[in-house]
Amino acid sequence: MKSEWVKFATLPSQWLTVLAAMLLILAVAALRLTTTIVQGDIEDPVLLASQLHEGVVWGGVLLAVVSALSVTGEYTSGAIRTTLIAVPVRASVATAKALVFALIGLLLGSATSGIALFASWLVGQQNTINTHLAAGFVAQLVVGSGLYLAGVCVLAIGLAFLIRHPVGTLVTVLVLLTVAPLLLAAVPLEIIRDIITFLPSIAGQMIFAPETGTSVLSPWGGLGVLAVWAAALWGTGTALLQRRDA
Repeated sequence: MKSEWVKFATLPSQWLTVLAAMLLILAVAALRLTTTIVQGDIEDPVLLASQLHEGVVWGGVLLAVVSALSVTGEYTSGAIRTTLIAVPVRASVATAKALVFALIGLLLGSATSGIALFASWLVGQQNTINTHLAAGFVAQLVVGSGLYLAGVCVLAIGLAFLIRHPVGTLVTVLVLLTVAPLLLAAVPLEIIRDIITFLPSIAGQMIFAPETGTSVLSPWGGLGVLAVWAAALWGTGTALLQRRDA
């Protein structure tokens, strides 16, 4: 795992992309908060808190890209052979990759969520606006944001080990996380809408909404669906890594 941290730290493109994801998440939150304050539309602080996390989804796309490229880049350069010689147990390579980027996603998501919520509270105090949230919902947003990004990273790494080709991997990641939900949402069939609910990004986003009891999945249930996707793809990718030649 230490070697994976070294790879991440010594490749500017990777940590710069992570930095870009952080800035994107905070920028979207700041824009949403500013727009809401200017319009004076803060009747529901719970809704505002959910909207502040819209950027987490797009930040997740950037993290998924950098996670996938951390794997496919080694196949493209041939460095994967050196990695597998240094670490003969191939499952350990896939595990280390997943742990490093899952930890990055967890820390980034929780930190940006905490900053966004604190900024919202601070602005509310200065403008005598009600931004009070239940402690349980705050914990759901902060922890859930980190787990959402961690799950997306593991999912992308699994796809990368599965496909290995950088273009094919990136296309698949982007289609699964963004394009497929948009295209399927345009189909006016109830069964298609139910299917969309179980796509990884859509299911995972439910963690940013309060429990209503009307949705097919609860917030934590949606995050669980994302975890199943991530575990299944990572497990498949790891199994193929063990069987195929580098």
